[in-house]
Amino acid sequence: MARKRTPAMTEKERIEALLRREKPDRVPFWTMSHEVFAMLQAGGTVTDTYKNPAECLPTWRKICRDFGWVSIPYLQYGAFGAWEFGGEIKLPESQYSFAPSVIRYPVETPEEALHLKIPDIKSSGTIPALMELSKKSSQEKPDNEPWNVVCARVGPFTVAANLPGPQKFAKWLIKAPEACHHLLRIATAI
Repeated sequence: MARKRTPAMTEKERIEALLRREKPDRVPFWTMSHEVFAMLQAGGTVTDTYKNPAECLPTWRKICRDFGWVSIPYLQYGAFGAWEFGGEIKLPESQYSFAPSVIRYPVETPEEALHLKIPDIKSSGTIPALMELSKKSSQEKPDNEPWNVVCARVGPFTVAANLPGPQKFAKWLIKAPEACHHLLRIATAI
């Protein structure tokens, strides 16, 4: 006798079942960084992902549907904070680079760190593009996704360390803790 199969749950139904402490038909899966993969899979470039993430959103969602992944729109890079506070980054330009890299950190000395102010977020680094992505994402009503908002996942310690650079920040934790404390305060305010 053939076993009767129940229809597969949507990603939204799987997450909702877990939140109700019920058993989903399978474990929901979402990747740490599907955005770059999605753009490459669709014939775009890595740079497209960082230059205009709001335009990439439909591609990201399609790839997640195609692979059976939960789609939670977000876009961050490991050096988040450096460009946003006035440093310089280089966008990925080749098939071997997958995220922006820092050319110049915004803070060089503990004294500079102590005088650093919160930038205007409407024009800082990737923040305007992320705000546009969040706006576009929140206006959509995806039927197969648990959330339609952008998820940020860079913590304040990472942002603070990216202002002088992680190696300097680590040294300053011992030699200039007041500078690190100030950077952490600023990182939690942005």
